[in-house]
Amino acid sequence: MKKFFLLVLCAILLITGFVSCDREEEIASTLPEELESYRKLSNFTERYFSVADSNTALEVRLPIGWSLEEENGHFKVLDGKEVVGTVFSGEGEEEMTLATTKEPNGITVKTYVGALTRDGEKQAYYRVVFSFRDSDDQSRVVSMEIKESAMDGSAMQWMNGACVRPIKGYHDIPTLSLLDGNQKQKILILGNSFVSSSHSAIATILKEMIAAGNQQGEVEYFSLGYATVSQYAREDGNFADARERIATGNYNMVLMCGLYSSADVEALRDMIALCDTVNTRLVLFPAHNEGASHIESALAKYRNMPCLNWKREIDTLLDLGLSRSLLCKEDQHGHSTNLGGYIGAHLVYRSLYGEVPPTAGYATDAIVQDALIQPLGSYVSEGMQLLAQTKINRLF
Repeated sequence: MKKFFLLVLCAILLITGFVSCDREEEIASTLPEELESYRKLSNFTERYFSVADSNTALEVRLPIGWSLEEENGHFKVLDGKEVVGTVFSGEGEEEMTLATTKEPNGITVKTYVGALTRDGEKQAYYRVVFSFRDSDDQSRVVSMEIKESAMDGSAMQWMNGACVRPIKGYHDIPTLSLLDGNQKQKILILGNSFVSSSHSAIATILKEMIAAGNQQGEVEYFSLGYATVSQYAREDGNFADARERIATGNYNMVLMCGLYSSADVEALRDMIALCDTVNTRLVLFPAHNEGASHIESALAKYRNMPCLNWKREIDTLLDLGLSRSLLCKEDQHGHSTNLGGYIGAHLVYRSLYGEVPPTAGYATDAIVQDALIQPLGSYVSEGMQLLAQTKINRLF
């Protein structure tokens, strides 16, 4: 009997031994907030990533000394000669544990922890997933998988402070000098409540910019609540008054808001024809609540029609971290504020005169310089700063 128990005990020990040999070694992960910092906070360089042909790039600060190597639509991250991670489009397939969620500058940054096997070796990794919408309102996701051994608190802090940047070539504005076309000096802004004096006050602000800059040009606006391009294309009712104004031939250009449907895209043909009869330029000027898909359809359909994309200008500044409450009212339609109107006027002024508007010399209180435009920072004196395409690392 004693021998029997000894045999059973040996069998148990043998089985336990085999199980322990087959058991996969667990790899512990350090939570992001527990990382120690050994890099100086100033030792970073900006890297820019764009998904396919998107007009917006993700800006991420990475440690100096890290380099990128393109490989089949994604990028290897190298520290010297060692591959320490990858950057790719999408969220990643292997399951990891969500550790933190941050929302810097209008984007969402989720950091996951866990063990991944790369090149036959299993190690602790971080997966940092950046989710944002580009200036065409398309959802974009960029992910970084970095070895835990290559990370520190500074690098994690830089990644969690990511932002987005507009790309040159997609956001360039057309030159619409008043010396071109019929050389008349009047501009007519045509739209709905988004261009009214009770909301954005864009016409008043643009008038003041022109006066403060000692430039030639007059500005008028015509707005009716809920107005669309289709309604302006009609020849009856209150909309007939706007058409009669255009028919006088007194305007160099008409800035047209009101694209909310495919019918509005079709109706642009009538508005272009009306303007052509008096040698007036029709310029698409979408307000902030207009649909990006309708704007895209209109530009594809009427390739010779210039566009000053007021909507995209506001969206880009929101993407760069400006608070929505500064640009959009908290009402049913999200009407543009005076600051939103200032941005639209700034855009038009740059297109008309090839320079930024002055920052002083305004006649009325429509713009309170220090209080109102201070949040815009360098935009006021430099306009939209666009990222050169040569700096973009494109992911596919």
